Amino acid sequence: MITKMVEEKQERQKLTDRQKAVYEFVRKEISENRLAPTVRNIGDALGIKSPNGVMCHLKALERKGWITRGENAARSIKLVPEKRTEIVQLTPGQSLNVGGVMVGVVGVGEGEVNLEVVFQDNQDFSIDG
Repeated sequence: MITKMVEEKQERQKLTDRQKAVYEFVRKEISENRLAPTVRNIGDALGIKSPNGVMCHLKALERKGWITRGENAARSIKLVPEKRTEIVQLTPGQSLNVGGVMVGVVGVGEGEVNLEVVFQDNQDFSIDG
């Protein structure tokens, strides 16, 4: 049973309004098309005339921990998943699977065990038992 969820955003720095707009456009394009937009796509969509202007925003997003980019490769923008903390309560016989790692509770009597699990926002987890 999940008893509490705590969002952690310690690694990311705050964005300006324009940087948020660029990030949201990139996120939407990747989500809908499964492909990162080009610098030209971003500029056209947000009314940024200069490719250098788009590049400055992308560099800021990368520096602030929101995206990563491959060097000199078109469509190489990747979103950095947020870390998330879940407080999970397990009873003996139950197990927790987070991103392929299994955690189990064995031999603790009748009590419950609370675990604090930190994982990437794009990782799934399940409780069995």
